[in-house]
Amino acid sequence: MTRQIAILSGKGGAGKTSITASIIKVLNSVVAVDADVNASNLPLLLPHDTRSTEPYYGMDIAHINQQTCNGCIICSEACQFDAITRDSLGQVWVDSECEGCGSCVFSCPVNAINLVEHVGGEWFLSTIDNGYLVHADLIPGEDNSGKLITKVRNEAASVAKEKNIPYIVIDGPPGTSCQAISSITGTDLVLAVVEESLPDCPITGAWQS
Repeated sequence: MTRQIAILSGKGGAGKTSITASIIKVLNSVVAVDADVNASNLPLLLPHDTRSTEPYYGMDIAHINQQTCNGCIICSEACQFDAITRDSLGQVWVDSECEGCGSCVFSCPVNAINLVEHVGGEWFLSTIDNGYLVHADLIPGEDNSGKLITKVRNEAASVAKEKNIPYIVIDGPPGTSCQAISSITGTDLVLAVVEESLPDCPITGAWQS
């Protein structure tokens, strides 16, 4: 049975990734996962060969067919994210604020809008000396990093099952946001890496030793 170990920290710079890499190096057979998809650093510490690269599709976003659109701008009134505007030529466009809610699709009287797949990043399968590394990069500004973390974890689980690898070690993102929750859900063990803080002396204000 494959055991999953996640390493987290309350903030960046606590040494989480260094400790994760050290744990990975002492295991005979492992699937390493870099779940910090907003700032992937584990590949910097683990020599690896990238075997495959796949696009990551986040949420679908709205697309307007300019040939069908009549410029009525009803879609803009339905949009709660102010993501639809009309330019000086009268054409209606969807910008990067779109959250893919679909309100514009349902409100368009001429069916000129549909939701289309949107590439939000890439995920990679690589080999390391003692196993595999699954990692990803989210395009800056893109949402749904939790969904991408789930994707790389599922791929890691598939590799571990296929290759009969006993351990999955996950380098999680710093903090306690939904990305961190996506990194630890269903794991067997969570290791928290913390920095020591020396309290100030209430009398002198100096650090106590």
